[in-house]
Amino acid sequence: MEHVSSLLVKQLDQVLLEQLGIGYAQFKVLRVLADLGLSGQKQIADELSQTEASISRQIRLLRGSGLVSLRVDPANRRQHLARLTRRGMRFTAAADSILSRYQYQLFSPLKPKDQSMLKQALERVQNSNLLKNVV
Repeated sequence: MEHVSSLLVKQLDQVLLEQLGIGYAQFKVLRVLADLGLSGQKQIADELSQTEASISRQIRLLRGSGLVSLRVDPANRRQHLARLTRRGMRFTAAADSILSRYQYQLFSPLKPKDQSMLKQALERVQNSNLLKNVV
C-alpha cells in the first residue's frame, strides 16, 4: 500500500511539474491556503502533518513565484500569515483541474461500482485519524 501511495505522489508531482512548474508539495500548501484563507505556517503544517520548516520552504518557493503573499500577524509580530495571491488562486484552480483530469484517466478503467468502493474505503481511512499519527 505504501508503494502505491508513493507511486501516486510521484505521478502527481510529475504531472504538476510538467504542466505548471510546481511540485505536489507546493500544491498541497496552495490547496490548504485556498481552503483556510489567511493562515500561519504552524496552522498549515498541522493541517498537512508536516514540519514548519518544510512549510516555510514551500511558502518561500510559492512567494518567489508570486502565488503566495505574506504579512505580519498584528497579534504576534514575530509570525507571518500567508495567503494566496490572485495568481495563486488561478494557479490552484488550474492545478485542481489538471489533477482531476489525471485522476479520471487513472481510475476510469475501474467499473463505477469499484470506483465507488475505492472512494469509500479511502474516505474511511482519511477520516479515521490513523493518518494523523503517521508521517
